[in-house]
Amino acid sequence: MHGGRIGWRRRDSGERSFAATARPAVVNAARARYLFARPFCAGGDLLDIGCGPGDGLALVSGAARRAVGLDYSADTLVACAPALEAAGIRPVAGDALALPFLDHSFDAVTAFEVIEHLPDPARFLSETFRVLAPGGVAVISTPNRPVYSPRGTWLDYHLREYDAGELRALLEPFFPEISLFGQEHRTRDAQLDCSPLNRYLYPLKRRLDPRGVLLNRLRAAYVYLRWGERPGDCTPGDFPVLEGGVDRRPILVAVCVAERNDRPREGGGDARR
Repeated sequence: MHGGRIGWRRRDSGERSFAATARPAVVNAARARYLFARPFCAGGDLLDIGCGPGDGLALVSGAARRAVGLDYSADTLVACAPALEAAGIRPVAGDALALPFLDHSFDAVTAFEVIEHLPDPARFLSETFRVLAPGGVAVISTPNRPVYSPRGTWLDYHLREYDAGELRALLEPFFPEISLFGQEHRTRDAQLDCSPLNRYLYPLKRRLDPRGVLLNRLRAAYVYLRWGERPGDCTPGDFPVLEGGVDRRPILVAVCVAERNDRPREGGGDARR
């Protein structure tokens, strides 16, 4: 396991893990993003930034020639190393702002729900570009602020959220080809994530129920009693990544192709650290 420099820290948000306490909607939405990215990973060398315990990466690692999972938490990677290695994944502890890899090391990079946590997103994109081979593909997802947080972010570990235009503007200096998609949430349970009520519930969860066990049970009961929906019955198919209507979807997914000539466009900054 590589001991990369860890230049930033954040508290575990619960998004990173498919742990037993994670809500089925969170788990299956994440799985859907990985499955969407699978065709871009086929036959090449893949880096997943912010892999956590690697549950999502394991869904696509078999399609790649080589799969590397990077996370800031060395403890998480050590604890999950046997499962990661069984799935053919090389775990690496490191910093998303200073990736511990040589230039042009990967044909594909995935980074799901990462960029909103970072203090220097441009540095992150510069590093992502640097490690991509010419013509490589980065698949990046992040909450769509006007839909996910219509009254301002309620998550204290999101340093910044973006709308579609802002995300595209952030990506354009580094990637000449950008296709934006939107991930739809078709379950009532998942749709509650976009409710302004979360602004008030989230601080209570932090103080009283940090693992979300009680709150998740109460939420599941509410969803069932009001709509007759069992949150545990959802599947990745309830969270499709779609073209069109991007501004109306709660999650933005960008597919970005690196320059074929190995050089970032003007304004993209130094692609090599």
